[in-house]
Amino acid sequence: MKVLLVDLGTPRDEISEPLGIETLAPYITDNVPEAQIYLKSLELDNYSDIGPILKNSHYEIIGLSTKIRAYEKFKTSVEKTQEESPDTILVAGDILGTYAFEDVLKLYNNIICVRGEGETAFSELVKEVAQNKKRENLKLTNIPNLAYISNNELVLTERESFDIRNAKHPLRSLAYKVFDQNGCSRIEGSRGCAYSLCSYCGTVEKYNGPGWKPFDITFVLEELSSLSNIGFKSPWFTDEDFFGDNPKRVEEFAKVLIEYKKDGIINPNLDFYINARVDSVLGVDFGGKKESEKILTKLKKSGLREIFLGLESGCKNQLRRYRKFGIGQKNIEALNFLRGLGIETDIGFIFFDQSVSVSELRENLNFIYDAGINNHDARLIKRVRIEPRTPLGNDFSTKNQEVRIDLDSVEYEYEFDDPDVEEIFNTFRSWELGDLDVIYNLQAFCRGEIPEGYTRKEIKNIISKYRQLDCEYLNDILKVYENDKGETGKFIEEITNKYKTIRDTMDETLIDRVKWLDSTFRRNV
Repeated sequence: MKVLLVDLGTPRDEISEPLGIETLAPYITDNVPEAQIYLKSLELDNYSDIGPILKNSHYEIIGLSTKIRAYEKFKTSVEKTQEESPDTILVAGDILGTYAFEDVLKLYNNIICVRGEGETAFSELVKEVAQNKKRENLKLTNIPNLAYISNNELVLTERESFDIRNAKHPLRSLAYKVFDQNGCSRIEGSRGCAYSLCSYCGTVEKYNGPGWKPFDITFVLEELSSLSNIGFKSPWFTDEDFFGDNPKRVEEFAKVLIEYKKDGIINPNLDFYINARVDSVLGVDFGGKKESEKILTKLKKSGLREIFLGLESGCKNQLRRYRKFGIGQKNIEALNFLRGLGIETDIGFIFFDQSVSVSELRENLNFIYDAGINNHDARLIKRVRIEPRTPLGNDFSTKNQEVRIDLDSVEYEYEFDDPDVEEIFNTFRSWELGDLDVIYNLQAFCRGEIPEGYTRKEIKNIISKYRQLDCEYLNDILKVYENDKGETGKFIEEITNKYKTIRDTMDETLIDRVKWLDSTFRRNV
């Protein structure tokens, strides 16, 4: 039998390794040795949907790995498969399969959704298809983590967390293409989060419960070695929480990685990116900053390039709504601590939420300036996504039962409680869209492998100029509403025209350096 796994990618001009489908492949091989497995990425092949792939062969089962902002690719791929190969079993995984399966199944009642981790679910599903072929003959109730329609009723099978002590190495057959296109390689060091409380976060639903699951250090280093052998120098760890509740493991990882580099097992020039919580950076519960400094220094020596830090807000009330308890006063401390160690930061920040007030927006912006991140390359001014099956999403859907999920963004659409905030957000969003595609492409460049002639720092510095202008623009917009002047629209128009002139000048100044950031750049290497 032929099994096709397709990563649908995103609308952005970004090349990322489709680690999800690469991870599933060895479990299928182990469970169904006779299966022929084919891995495809729409991003890598520059396809808008699955159509060109279907012309080459017939597949008994097709798994679609879905991402945010990829619903049109999903929709077209499903419809083309059903038209050209109606007997093929279609499976939706990743974000649509996990967080929006009910809405997906209302539209496409003949597909099957995999919720959360798919190693066992998908491989068992392939085995069932190999034995019983037709959709109506499949016995699915004993396969974990599935959602499907049977006799016009939604069926949910038992949830199951994958035991990563039994993990197999991903089949990195697509990683070579990613490298050839200067894309971003990805690696897992752990799954889940030791905190697992944030109101907007979907890790509990994804992994069927709270908690943190680390992969064996040897397993992780073998993965880094594989990526290094392909030629990658800057992989990204996908971990939601790199430290988890075991900082000693992180220290041991760094120690062994240094040895691997000395022995030539891993490229000595390899660096990497991780996600960490503010408390982990500050050594809360494991010896304070002194102990953390020791671990972070060793991590840096081993190749740590950058840490994603979830600050989320500078507003105390907002932090409470996000259930980020006790980090407000620590955010700036953590930033300054990492600056002192010479470690770069990426920043998670959610400026707007449904209940935010104008005064809280000002509190947030003041924090951004006080923290010295108004010129940071991270996108700080955005709204919270109310994702289904998160604490925030569950609360919202209970109070707004008529609101449906936007399947493209996989979130509940909402308006802000304060009409002034609604106007401020829409004004800023309209401004931001003027250059958002360019910024996304610049960010994508920073995430991937850096080709000769450019540096990650240079591109980040370009992004930071636009981010600083965003903060200045928003600052002037906020002043209009804080001063409660009449003719608000007139003032907004004047401010917007002023800043558009500034941005146009920036564009003209920088175009010679960033003109290569079009849709063909990575495909011309």
